[in-house]
Amino acid sequence: MYGLASIIALGLTVASPVENTKPVFFGSLRVRSESWGWFNPVGGGYDENYTFSHNLLRFGGKLPVAHRVSGLRPFETLVEASAPLLLGLPHYASGPAPIGALGMGGTYRSINGSQQGSLFVKQAYVRMPQTGKNPEIIAGRIEMMDGNEAVPGDADLAYIQAQRIAQRLFSPDAFTVVGRSMDGFKLSQSSGNHVLTLAGFYPTTAAFNLDGGDSISKLRQMYFADSRSTKNTSNRFFIDSYVDARGIKSVDNTTTSTTDAIKLTTVGGHATTTSTQGKLRTDALVWGGTQQGQWGLSRHDAYAAVVEAGIKHSAFAGWWLRAGAGHFSGDGNPDDNKHQSWMPQISPPRLLFRTPVVTMSNLNDLYAMAIKRNKKETIRLEAHSYRLDKLADRWYTGGSAFQSTGNFALTGKPNGGSRNIGTAIDISYDVTLNARDTVAVYAGYVHGGDAVAASYAGRSAFLGFVQLVRKF
Repeated sequence: MYGLASIIALGLTVASPVENTKPVFFGSLRVRSESWGWFNPVGGGYDENYTFSHNLLRFGGKLPVAHRVSGLRPFETLVEASAPLLLGLPHYASGPAPIGALGMGGTYRSINGSQQGSLFVKQAYVRMPQTGKNPEIIAGRIEMMDGNEAVPGDADLAYIQAQRIAQRLFSPDAFTVVGRSMDGFKLSQSSGNHVLTLAGFYPTTAAFNLDGGDSISKLRQMYFADSRSTKNTSNRFFIDSYVDARGIKSVDNTTTSTTDAIKLTTVGGHATTTSTQGKLRTDALVWGGTQQGQWGLSRHDAYAAVVEAGIKHSAFAGWWLRAGAGHFSGDGNPDDNKHQSWMPQISPPRLLFRTPVVTMSNLNDLYAMAIKRNKKETIRLEAHSYRLDKLADRWYTGGSAFQSTGNFALTGKPNGGSRNIGTAIDISYDVTLNARDTVAVYAGYVHGGDAVAASYAGRSAFLGFVQLVRKF
């Protein structure tokens, strides 16, 4: 991290201007009223229903691509700070296993205690744009995600790629108040619709930990992707290496979880396409991968796959109807020295499971959507049926690692001898009011199945929020 900081400092202090070097300043304020209800714990005495205030101020400056250090290409520099603030968090919204955190408010409270806010460097990097055969180079603290390297020209297909494909391996986790950055580098080489990408990084403390400026040096990730797109298609092949050597006791379905390093290699890809025949428009996507490696002293062998299709017709009054299925493997035998549960890595559950009572592990997800969107507004309805893949494995919640010590992040709960986690329905409305202001409204409800009854007395969970974002 210090070496990368030195590169940034060099770009800021040694560079000599070759064009206009006037800095550009930017910022945004996000204000959200966030309400949670979680499956009622046995025994009572908890704050399972609560509302809190989620606030995030981001501000920074950028020097344009008008600087040069002797022997280097022109480059830009960017520095951005983040100031999250949480008000009104619940006091008793987490408990001992298997209760765990009762929604995100409980996680914020258990990780940060009485701390309500912080200020830290969110991004600080140097970027050299691509020139001819020389790739684009970004080095420093960066917000990155996978899956958006080559975006199709079709607006609907680009929307689905952003919502249903991107961020399944690593993500800036934008829904949480802290989010996530990566300390590392990214190289990109574009030739027409073909993009080659190589990235390597340490993630920062993130998501729920308000001290978001620290690098998790014992957790590292390398990523390579070969991506192509046209107006009506996109596809990608990727290889990803993930190492977690924090020494934190892992969460799995064994009675003696490992503290040894987790080393995974994920190989996979995605493909999307769309076609229009008269008044009928159809589209489809496929995403999948396999994971091989070591889960401590055990062999890791897991896989995941998603298929989804959509249809539009003039008779649907502007609605886009979609349906799909996701499969994330579980472990059918906790005693065979083999770990077969798909590991979510550095991807948050909330993008894919909008009321996040599940995550991408030991899960079968059947779902349907209805979307209506234009340049300013998007209405989206979803319905999901969640079932465990393997009965011998756990019901997993939570997401990716967000701190160096203490919390593995993934949470495993007993299933009570049932695969049925439950059903979820939700609706969202997003509107762009003007060039500066956007509003988002969301409401989601989950009815828990028999697997939920193994840990909770209640069967109902919900998430609702109203959010305003202003750019300045």
